[in-house]
Amino acid sequence: MKEKEEKFKLLFHTHYEAMYRQAFILLHDMEESRDAVSDVFSRLWDNPTTIDRKTERAFLLTCIRHQCLNIIAKKGLDEKLRKLYPLEQELTLVWPLEKEQQLITLRQVIDRELTPQSARILHLRYYEDKSYKETADALGISVAAVNKHVVKALRKLREKMKS
Repeated sequence: MKEKEEKFKLLFHTHYEAMYRQAFILLHDMEESRDAVSDVFSRLWDNPTTIDRKTERAFLLTCIRHQCLNIIAKKGLDEKLRKLYPLEQELTLVWPLEKEQQLITLRQVIDRELTPQSARILHLRYYEDKSYKETADALGISVAAVNKHVVKALRKLREKMKS
């Protein structure tokens, strides 16, 4: 175990700076870049992989690039959904009620008009602010299924709010 720790420390200290720089170039955020590098090393620690000394730099830079691209893709999907389905903004425009009353009415519509699975997904995603991945893991379904439920549910809610 001690040998594994020493090899891992050496790997970390040797390549951290280059990985961080690449992450920062892709993400443009210091904290997010540090987190991305930490996530890569965490996965390597949890799932040890034999890395050839000659190619370890290329391997680690590829890992960090993939990690950053996944972060960017997730941000893009979340942003697209927010733009396509600005539910909270639509509530303000549709109902001349107080915001608290709007949320109560929204909850009633969700309970009556959506399937229990869609209602659970919306609750986890928007009330508990869980990511698509966290929601999928909590319910034992795929991220694609979560996305499908969110899109259908928000479409249905928009229709009901307008009528």
